[in-house]
Amino acid sequence: MKVVIAFIQKQSQILITRRALDTHYGGYWELPGGKVEINETPAFAINRELKEELSIDVQKAEFICCLEQEFLKFYLYDVQDYSGDPQLSAGQLDKTWININEIENYQFPQTNQKFFDIWQSYKRDKPS
Repeated sequence: MKVVIAFIQKQSQILITRRALDTHYGGYWELPGGKVEINETPAFAINRELKEELSIDVQKAEFICCLEQEFLKFYLYDVQDYSGDPQLSAGQLDKTWININEIENYQFPQTNQKFFDIWQSYKRDKPS
C-alpha cells in the first residue's frame, strides 16, 4: 500500500491532526495525508488528501523521499505553499500547530518518528 505524508509548515510550526477514535491508532496524532488510490500518483494523492482532510489547495509540494516499511510505502512531501485555512473535514478529532521540539508531548504512531527525523534532515540540508 502507498501512503502520502505532508509536512505543512507555518512560521516555525508544523500542522498535525488527531485520528478518529474508531480508526487504527485511534486518538493518536499524525501528520496529514492518506492512501494513494489505484491509478493515482503520489503527487496527485497529496493534493487530493489535503483537500479532503483539511480543505486546502496545495500550490507547491516538494517530494522529500519514499520510505518503505513492511508492506507500506510512505511518500513524504514538504508542502511549501497552499491556499485556504486548514479546517478539519474528514473525521479527524483535532488539529494543532506545534514546534518540532514538542513532538514528544503528543502520542504518534511509532513510524512517525522516522518521518520527523527525515524531514528535519531535509530542512537542515536544503539550501536557503
